[in-house]
This record gives sequence, structure tokens and C-alpha cells, in this order.
Amino acid sequence: GGLWGGPPLAVTGPAAAISLLVVGAVQAHGLEALPFITLATGGLQLASGVTRVGVVAKLVPVSVIAGFTVGVGTLILSGQIPKALG
Repeated sequence: GGLWGGPPLAVTGPAAAISLLVVGAVQAHGLEALPFITLATGGLQLASGVTRVGVVAKLVPVSVIAGFTVGVGTLILSGQIPKALG
């Protein structure tokens, strides 16, 4: 991930989707929930790695992943347009 690459174990792909979820949770529960959200997310990622859930992710078609990514991009863009236009 990134412009010049990065470590092979870095999780860069789902960052936009995760950020949308984190913003929604912080808006719903307040900034004091952020440490719990951070630890819970890290714990889920660690548990997914240990249990090798990524094997299941390889079964998801590329078109589904592309559609999900486009949907996340659309949500981000639609949320930023009103801020950009004032």
C-alpha cells in the first residue's frame, strides 16, 4: 500500500471503509469511545489473522470488492461535497 509501497503486513486497503465506521461510532457514542473502538478493531483484526479468516475472503469475487469500494468512495465523496461548496 501507499505510493512507495510499505510493509507486507500493513493493512491499507480497507482504511476508507473502517474510517467511515469509526466516524459513525464516534458520532453516536462520543470521542471517549474511541479508545475502545480502536482496541476492539485491532482485536478483531488480530483474531481474524489467527483464525485465518482471510482464506474465506479469497472466495469473494473481484466485482463484489470493486462494488463495495465504489460504494465507500461514493459515501465519502457525497459527504465532502457540501463541505467543499460551503
